[in-house]
Amino acid sequence: MKTRFLLATGLAIALTGAGCGGSAPTPTPAATNSVPPNNNQPLQPTGEQASAGIPQYPGSSLISKNEQEKVTVNAFSSEDDAATVQAWYAQQLPTIGYAAKGESSVGANMSKAYVTAEYQLTVNTIDQGSQHPKTLFSVTRTAIEQP
Repeated sequence: MKTRFLLATGLAIALTGAGCGGSAPTPTPAATNSVPPNNNQPLQPTGEQASAGIPQYPGSSLISKNEQEKVTVNAFSSEDDAATVQAWYAQQLPTIGYAAKGESSVGANMSKAYVTAEYQLTVNTIDQGSQHPKTLFSVTRTAIEQP
């Protein structure tokens, strides 16, 4: 139950940050969503691949994805610690054109943003300490509106 709450909190943080801007939201078609049903069961891998444009940390499991017109969120789990996951993204994203934009952390939650001219990618991690999986994280890709 704690795992689901933390994942939902992390995703809410990601979506809240992705929605910042001066214009009213544009209606979008129904989302493609592969979130497992909540039957008080542990989060399980979906068996799917990460969405296009979202790098997947090696050895992680995709546990949900939500694809909309301008925002795509993929949630993953990993047995590696959150710092290792964040370090991998910090090393890999510049090789595909992303520049570090900023970071914030609260307790065991850390968020780092990266940008290109077209997209912002935000990596949110939740370190669960000794629980399994050790780290829950989401990667959110948001289209940057061009003037």
